[in-house]
Amino acid sequence: MPQKEDSFLTLKQQLKNKKIGNLYLFFGEETFIKDSYVKYMQNLVPDDGFADFNRIFLDGETSDFARIDDAIDAFPVMAEKKIIIIKNSGIFKSKISGGDEVRSFWQNRLSDLPDFVILIFDEQAVDKRSSLYKLVSKEGLSVEFCYLKDYELVAWIMREVQKNGKKISKSTAEYLLSLCDPGIINIKNELSKLFDYCGAEIYQSDIEKVVSKPLSVIIFNITDAILKGERDNAVKILLRLQESKVSAFNVLYLLSSNFDKLLRCKLLLQEGANYDLVAAKLKLSPYIAKKYISDCKGFSEDFLIKRICDTAEYDLKIKQGLIDEWTALIEYVIDAIK
Repeated sequence: MPQKEDSFLTLKQQLKNKKIGNLYLFFGEETFIKDSYVKYMQNLVPDDGFADFNRIFLDGETSDFARIDDAIDAFPVMAEKKIIIIKNSGIFKSKISGGDEVRSFWQNRLSDLPDFVILIFDEQAVDKRSSLYKLVSKEGLSVEFCYLKDYELVAWIMREVQKNGKKISKSTAEYLLSLCDPGIINIKNELSKLFDYCGAEIYQSDIEKVVSKPLSVIIFNITDAILKGERDNAVKILLRLQESKVSAFNVLYLLSSNFDKLLRCKLLLQEGANYDLVAAKLKLSPYIAKKYISDCKGFSEDFLIKRICDTAEYDLKIKQGLIDEWTALIEYVIDAIK
């Protein structure tokens, strides 16, 4: 569930009881859920053929004071309420474009909104220390939409698959989640491809063929190749990344980060940590935590420490012009397999 559950539950209760306030701030990284609530609230206001007057959408970056005043002060047409949605106003950041003038304008407007107005700010990010954020939280409702927890996303995946008349096991849903970038919209896009490709049930082999793998997963594939001593496979993966114009520096430091997590995982296990503690300490999803716990057993502590130290050495060589970055990365991986 999105963070700040008290605000989120308040919003759900308001919608359930149809007791809508007149000032809202929606923000956060989970845009799919945020957009769903914006659309739901928009549809609570009937347009009655006067959508241009009763459902108003403003670009926060281009709308001037006069346009905003007109939108707020004009009465709804043939309706009791009107809704105004302002997207990406930027007024809740620590530094506001327009400074004190903009801040003063909004302080006055937000403190005295007409009863017939439902005003929603749809923002990407806010500064919770800002005066306008505090004002909206006091006069209205601020709701933060964060990425769902892994168990919630697995449940969501299984519901979506069922709604589309197909089946998927929990372990397969967890595997799919491990391959997707954060956010429901990314998972939804991959599910759409799977629905088109698969039969009655989605299997891990289907996911392997259809789902686009983010760089973080490809890094795991390189680490697996190192663990298994598969030099040719590791180099083949690197060459594909080079053809795709991926930054060698990025790959090098992601590999180093992977080795760092493997080392920390190994040390935690030596201290008697259980699976849940490892996942919590390293901030890993359940599926990824299982993989780290399994993989770290195949590497010695000295090996992992050397890989982390070698990263700094190769970084220095590249910066000194002694070697180009892709040659350095390939050497780094081959040396690890030796």
